[in-house]
Amino acid sequence: MEFDWEPGCRSPVTALVLSRGFTLGATAGGIRLLVLSDRDDRHEEMPLVCGAVLLGLGLTVAPSAGHFCAGEKRHAGITSLLQVSAGAIAALLFMVALGDGCHEGDCFGDPEAGLALLLGISVPILAFYDVIDSPYEARRPNTRNGIAVSLVPTRVHNGRPSSPGPALAGRS
Repeated sequence: MEFDWEPGCRSPVTALVLSRGFTLGATAGGIRLLVLSDRDDRHEEMPLVCGAVLLGLGLTVAPSAGHFCAGEKRHAGITSLLQVSAGAIAALLFMVALGDGCHEGDCFGDPEAGLALLLGISVPILAFYDVIDSPYEARRPNTRNGIAVSLVPTRVHNGRPSSPGPALAGRS
């Protein structure tokens, strides 16, 4: 059985809500688990590991949800790969810096710590860009496929004197 799938209208609002919702939800859940693991008297590793993984997914993969929804899988894959790579390299460089004696308080002269900080800061910046870009990414296929719909002001005539009102206008 074969299905013909024609690219249809992509919703910029849906793309933004998915990107923002998954990113904020996973990040908040990860931070909450990390806070709970610090308060846990039993010193279990599970909340710490789950919190770190959830926070990492919330800052790397979740912002691309809107791009997947918009059908732009290549863009979503590239930005997710950049974010995961930057986060992984930052974590490794931070561990190397800790192994070199950075934990004693003298990290400012350590090049590994500086690069880890720079890469670590780039992860939330890339996540913010990904969330902000998701509605625009949904509009691009719409314009490429000739679909354009917008809300425009118009005059409404319903038997009484005309009054202003909204209308949908566009082409498909």
